[in-house]
Amino acid sequence: MSASDPVPATDDAPIIDPPAPTTPEPAPAPVEDPAAPEATNRISRALKLAFGHADPLTAEHSKLQAEVTNLRASTKAAHARVAEVEQLLAAASQYVATQSSVLAAKLNLTGDITAETLAASIDQRIAAQVATEIAQAGVPAASLPAASAADPVELNISLAEFKKLKPAEQLAFSKSGGRITG
Repeated sequence: MSASDPVPATDDAPIIDPPAPTTPEPAPAPVEDPAAPEATNRISRALKLAFGHADPLTAEHSKLQAEVTNLRASTKAAHARVAEVEQLLAAASQYVATQSSVLAAKLNLTGDITAETLAASIDQRIAAQVATEIAQAGVPAASLPAASAADPVELNISLAEFKKLKPAEQLAFSKSGGRITG
């Protein structure tokens, strides 16, 4: 029987499980002694008097102590910058949410509002407005060419280029609002 096995039950005692392992508490952060630099200087002077020269470890210790001080200052500055960026991010997120809800209200959108749904709604409104303006101008929809975003029509061509086109292409060019230049 090992230490992790439960204790066998007797007639009157229930089985007892071993205690669950616990994680140790983190060690407390070292507290910097404000008298440490002064003590270091005293030790350095004592070693110099005892051995006749400065201890190289003391110089290294002083250099490392200065580096630690600089790193702590850099860390404080970095934490301050992180806090500032988090505040800016929160403000930007709030602004985007507010503007999205205002735009969604103007577009009469409900439900999950994403950039894609906003773009699709705007595109639908533009297409509806264009169709309305064409209808108001008296142009029958059957006479309009099919629109294709992949193949945009050039609006200005020369007379020589126009004459090179097939009759169907000339008609499509004219119906799309193309102009013939000298």
